[in-house]
Amino acid sequence: MSKKDKSFGGGTLQFTKVVPKFLQNLKKTTEVDINEKFKDYMNQEDNDEITQDQLEKEAIERALKEEQQLESVGQEKEKLEQEEKEKQLQEQKQEILRQDAIEEEKARLEGRERKIVFQKPSSLSITKQPNAAKNSKDSLNDTIKSIKKTNSKSPKSIEKSNSAKKKQTGGSSMLSFDIDE
Repeated sequence: MSKKDKSFGGGTLQFTKVVPKFLQNLKKTTEVDINEKFKDYMNQEDNDEITQDQLEKEAIERALKEEQQLESVGQEKEKLEQEEKEKQLQEQKQEILRQDAIEEEKARLEGRERKIVFQKPSSLSITKQPNAAKNSKDSLNDTIKSIKKTNSKSPKSIEKSNSAKKKQTGGSSMLSFDIDE
């Protein structure tokens, strides 16, 4: 009998548990821990707020950098324009000096005295500095006259006219109220 035991299906039976795949998927995690899911959700929401704050800060920083770059570019353009104007002025001055030297040389060769003709200053040579003429005595006198015109009435005459108005309006209307009455 011992031979029979060793034969097919002999002494012990071994069973392997076979579960179909769709049942394995169903059995894995059908139950969900709500507290854990809520914590995950809240953490995700906090992270979203942090990222939004970070995005806002980054956007503000980028905007400030762009603004500074635009300002620096504008300032550079202004500097270049000023330099160009200064170069043109210098060239004009040099040209005037050359012409002056040529005319002086011609006058010396001819043996005559050179007359210097003064010209009105050109618009390029005028600088944008405040003129003393703006604050002259005439303009100050004009402002004083305008102030005197506005305050032509004396304080006493103003008080008299105000008191006369109060007396007239006091008895004429039943609906008007005065503190004095």
